[in-house]
Amino acid sequence: MARERLLTVLLAVSALLVMPATPAVAAPVVACGATLTASVTLRADLNCTGDGLIVGADGVTVNLNGHVIGGPRTGVGTGIATTSHHNVRITNGTVHSFGRGVALSNVNGATLTNVQLLYNGLTASSVTNLRITGGLITDPPTGPVVSVQNTVTVSIDRVEVLGDMFFTYTAGVSISNSTLHIGNLGFATTGQVAIRNNLLTDRVITLSQAGNTAITGNDSAGGGISVALSNGVLVQNNRLRASQYGVVVSTAPSYDLRVQGNFMDGNEYGVSARARLLTDLSGLTVTGNTLTGNHQAAVFVEAAQITPSAAVAPAQVPSPLTISGNQMRANGFGSTDHDAAGRVINDGLHTNVPTGSPVVVGSNQAFANAEYGIEAAPNGTVQDAGGNVSIADPRGCLGVTCATA
Repeated sequence: MARERLLTVLLAVSALLVMPATPAVAAPVVACGATLTASVTLRADLNCTGDGLIVGADGVTVNLNGHVIGGPRTGVGTGIATTSHHNVRITNGTVHSFGRGVALSNVNGATLTNVQLLYNGLTASSVTNLRITGGLITDPPTGPVVSVQNTVTVSIDRVEVLGDMFFTYTAGVSISNSTLHIGNLGFATTGQVAIRNNLLTDRVITLSQAGNTAITGNDSAGGGISVALSNGVLVQNNRLRASQYGVVVSTAPSYDLRVQGNFMDGNEYGVSARARLLTDLSGLTVTGNTLTGNHQAAVFVEAAQITPSAAVAPAQVPSPLTISGNQMRANGFGSTDHDAAGRVINDGLHTNVPTGSPVVVGSNQAFANAEYGIEAAPNGTVQDAGGNVSIADPRGCLGVTCATA
């Protein structure tokens, strides 16, 4: 009986061994124009004549897996797009030569990690929690390389970008540790923006109706910072060089702009603030900066009036404008500009403001500037807070008292 049972088992095992194996389930093929309802990992490059991939469900991850989705090179189509789907992730690969590389609309939660968007860029509209980490984004055939609008909470970190970047009606933007080349970095009607520890080359940071913005720790060459119609902007601990302006306030009002602890060298102007009314510059603070070799002036402030006429705004009084604790060295040697009174602008600090203005000047050190260390003409136009020093400036100081040693 034992032998019979053993024979039965052996026969059963043999039957199993000769049964045909169940074929493995092949990974789904991802093709151009596909709508994805589950996460995918690319196994090969895609070359598309129209759109690339459409994300059609929440929670989808598109792992490019080192592969490329290539577009038609005619400025049409979208590489990867999604509308009204959430928690979308795109990782590890390249999308190039579409009209738009990635397009996001009405999305809550979108992450791009180590993605190269070459010659097509990114658009985001009505997105919450957009995060871009690593990768390279270069200019599309038309429009800005990055366009973000009506969006809340954006983080861009360790990304290299070539081309214009615009953020409109957007709050909670952080751009950090990135390399940004050639173009405009523009913010319009934005709040809670932080631009920190980036390398910027030939890129102007433009703020218009921007509130509570901090620009800190950046190295910027050939660009500078332009501020208009903005409130509560901090520019701190940056190096701003070889630009038309390190920081410029346009003729539009901007309040409580703080420029402090920066190094500004080789610009036309280190800081320039020109306005019709000093009330339009209310709360301006320029403190603790080192300004060297700027061609016109280290700091220039000009306004025709202190306040509007009493019939326009009888109670409007500007907060003090403070220029203090700055070191201004060898500025004004390339001057070609004049203030509204016709005086050459070729000094460390140059002001042209009305008598009795609330411009407070104190504890600045001027060294070897082209004409004056401080020119605040005529006397009585600024408030002398004392402690100013002028060394080797040919004409010393005008409008404030400066020690000479």
